[in-house]
Amino acid sequence: MKKPADWKQRVREAARDFYYLLNRGYSRKSALHLVASRYDLSHFEKALLNRCVHEEEYNRSVLEKLSSSARVHVVVVDFYNVTTTIAEHLEGGELYRCTDHVIRDNAIALGRSRKEPEALLEAFKLAIEAIEDLGAVEAVIVADKQRSHSKSILGRALEVARERLSATPILADKADIAVVEQCRRLGALAASSDRLILERVGMAVDLVDVVLRRRGGSVVLDFRELMGL
Repeated sequence: MKKPADWKQRVREAARDFYYLLNRGYSRKSALHLVASRYDLSHFEKALLNRCVHEEEYNRSVLEKLSSSARVHVVVVDFYNVTTTIAEHLEGGELYRCTDHVIRDNAIALGRSRKEPEALLEAFKLAIEAIEDLGAVEAVIVADKQRSHSKSILGRALEVARERLSATPILADKADIAVVEQCRRLGALAASSDRLILERVGMAVDLVDVVLRRRGGSVVLDFRELMGL
């Protein structure tokens, strides 16, 4: 997507204001409305800030969870969340490191968030290799039952995973709740960028970050660096 010349500066200023308002106790909805109006943000820019800028208390909490992931042998994978972002990277899409240190895409703002099964499975192969690199020996793969062909895709993902480690599939009505429940039950790492999950688990891993490092990839923007945090 072509961006205007002042795009990065405008996003920086809007992100700083949004961050300030969040830390002052404003709701995300109210704060985002204020900065979007002030800086005349596009739909893409507004969505990007909403995904990537978080209050500092939450940022610190997530960093602690990402830092406490050593020696855990089970990873619970939020399948569509993780594979969509990796697939976006493989398709040449832009990724961003957010203020909570987690890498996310903004594909939904571009209408690119529904990936083909083959793209998701190719991405999942990389995710499994990343899990293996972490020293984990088991993956619990959680997929949303409501997604089209989810049962079939999950079955194929299970075959991919079992080529390298022990794996268990879960087809869930609500994937985020299932991921949290499995992490608590197993004392496992959560692999997801979903804030609702990251708020509720004790330990997490950013598989997208691991995949990018293995492939020599990089993010387009690091919001902590951009904002001087």
